[in-house]
Amino acid sequence: MPQTSRPTIDRFNEKWVRDSNGCWLWTAAKNRDGYGFISVGGVWTAAHRVSYELFVGAIPESMEIDHLCRRRDCVQPEHLEAVSHAENVQRSEVGRYNRAKTHCAHGHPFDAVNARIERNGWRTCRTCKREQMRRYRKERA
Repeated sequence: MPQTSRPTIDRFNEKWVRDSNGCWLWTAAKNRDGYGFISVGGVWTAAHRVSYELFVGAIPESMEIDHLCRRRDCVQPEHLEAVSHAENVQRSEVGRYNRAKTHCAHGHPFDAVNARIERNGWRTCRTCKREQMRRYRKERA
């Protein structure tokens, strides 16, 4: 008689431990960035995504799973939230670093007059954008 694989939820629940903050820390395979992985149907899948789908529901299309606790190896469904890519980046360390910048790469201030907030939430330097457009128009002429 062929052996059937155990349900994903049983295998999943064997691969984490609870820490003092309530995180479910993944103890099995992890990638070099610290995210847990589990094989589902022969395909390696991020453990936090599997957790969300097992305990919360389907991940909406074009959404990512953000770790509210900021722990990449946490698979606690209450610590996971489906968000847009832009929101995920804004909440990240990179987002905090970029929000702390007071000037663009060319030294122009990010102030109320010079900074423009794009639809994706990123700031752009109006001075640099004007200079870029001048160069572009000059090259096209």
